Amino acid sequence: MAIDKMKQLREDEMNSNIISEDVYKDIAGNTIDVITDSLVHSLGYYGSTTVIEDNTFQSFVTKDGYNILKKIKFDGTISTTILRFITSISQELVKEVGDGSTSSVVTSRKLFKLLSESINNGKLKNYSRKEISDSLARLKDIISEKVKDQAIEINDDNFDMLKNIAAVSNNNDNKLGDMIYNIYKEVGKDGFVFSENSPTGEDYYEIIDGLETSYGYEDKVFANDPNGFDAKFNNPYIVLIDGHMDKDENVDIDFAVKLMQEVCIKEGKPLIFVAHSFSQEFVNVMKKNVLANRNRGGMNAAQPELNIALTKFNKDRGQEYEDLAAFLNADLLTKEWDNPDEFYERANELIEKDFNLFKYNYLGSAETVNMDSTGTQYVRGAGNGGKKVKSRIALIDREIEYTKTLAGKKNIDMDLYRLEKRKNNLLAKVARLFVGGSSEADMTARNFLIEDSIFACKSALKHGYISGGNLAIAKAIYHDINKDDLSELDNIVLELLNDSSKEVFRMVLKNYNRYSDVEIEKIIEDMIEGRKILNLKSTEVEDDKETEIINSSDTDIKILEASISIISLLVLSNQYLKASPL
Repeated sequence: MAIDKMKQLREDEMNSNIISEDVYKDIAGNTIDVITDSLVHSLGYYGSTTVIEDNTFQSFVTKDGYNILKKIKFDGTISTTILRFITSISQELVKEVGDGSTSSVVTSRKLFKLLSESINNGKLKNYSRKEISDSLARLKDIISEKVKDQAIEINDDNFDMLKNIAAVSNNNDNKLGDMIYNIYKEVGKDGFVFSENSPTGEDYYEIIDGLETSYGYEDKVFANDPNGFDAKFNNPYIVLIDGHMDKDENVDIDFAVKLMQEVCIKEGKPLIFVAHSFSQEFVNVMKKNVLANRNRGGMNAAQPELNIALTKFNKDRGQEYEDLAAFLNADLLTKEWDNPDEFYERANELIEKDFNLFKYNYLGSAETVNMDSTGTQYVRGAGNGGKKVKSRIALIDREIEYTKTLAGKKNIDMDLYRLEKRKNNLLAKVARLFVGGSSEADMTARNFLIEDSIFACKSALKHGYISGGNLAIAKAIYHDINKDDLSELDNIVLELLNDSSKEVFRMVLKNYNRYSDVEIEKIIEDMIEGRKILNLKSTEVEDDKETEIINSSDTDIKILEASISIISLLVLSNQYLKASPL
């Protein structure tokens, strides 16, 4: 008996949280198979839909890969970790180009299988994971530049091509594609568009004034939308601090809490802090206040939810910060670091003795502020069209005219671009697109597609467009890359990237259900060699430069980047450590 207990003790002592490479790779392979199989049939014009049931036992129908990914669940911790990683990458992909979640997963599975075979018993078995990873990174950059070279810029002469991008990215809904195209004609390349469910059940839009920055919230806790990653604030007060909210200055936190008490608790309004940076300690205090208040349903039963958010503004772009302050009808609160006490003494005295005067001088406002992890939209700022904004625009106009006189000055084009961009930001328009439908579920499903379409158009306006079909990578490899300039390792990896990059179009043709596997491979090779695309809507073969089946050039690049990121987790890791022993 004593021997048995000792044996058991030794076995218990050896229990570990380490999952070996072989076991991990088996689980990873099965996980990516299950995820891919759940998405792949939605690809292309003839792809199928998925019915999704939410927690209220309602359902909606979608072809959107990201929304399918969000609803997939696994019992196992390893599979859940892999799914969470892929979903996170897909979220960023959607925000960048509006599409590509399914394509990146499908490409990743193919690349996963090809790399695993090559590492285990193929041409890559004598190379280290570091060498393979470096090769993937090098080739990603080379291929991306070649794809960019093929992009066609959207300008006044070909602006109607945006209509095709809008339609293709929302499952060929031409009506909404036309509407999105018309919106961008009104707001221009520097405007921005967001969508929401229609209160009337009909599709329509309105143009409103707004300004956008490339800084989102500091932490997901500040998101207040049911989708979990958006934040929307109606009529918030906004304090713009020309300085850093630093961990060494407890007065930063005291000042912020005092403002929260006055704005959120006493007046029941949202409050947004904007600063050059926030220490983690400062962020944590604000998060704790939000979570504590949210859990109690307000500071007490009679109080509203504590709606606050933190977002940054680059300290090196002071003129643009002043533009934002003018748009919001606020003055920057300047922290003089040679005498920070003076800043707080003045600010706190105003808050305590005459908060209305403090609001008048230092708190900006807007009709709506929309925020996610990547950007913030300030809609109808209190200063829009006012004296401060007009003064800023007049100042920028004078700077533009002066800069034009400096012919031959280094970087003059970039200086003019920055000035024009600042002016356009102050003059930019915002479009609110209301998505209709026969039911709430129908509107939700259509809204997902519209969001994809908006992001796809925005990306195309920024990066230009190329032929669709997800063959841009394979075409770049075939036509534009000189293999003789690459190392032996790079050529091996390039061959695997080439094969995996064709997988999405293979699946699109399979979903069309008209061709055999042999015919599909012949079609793909013909499209690549001839720089053409098969338009499945018309069954016509069209030249890349003339087809209406197009997408942002950045779409294929971001799909490639996402696929390689996923592969780094699946193939190039050699073990997995669980949170606790087995």
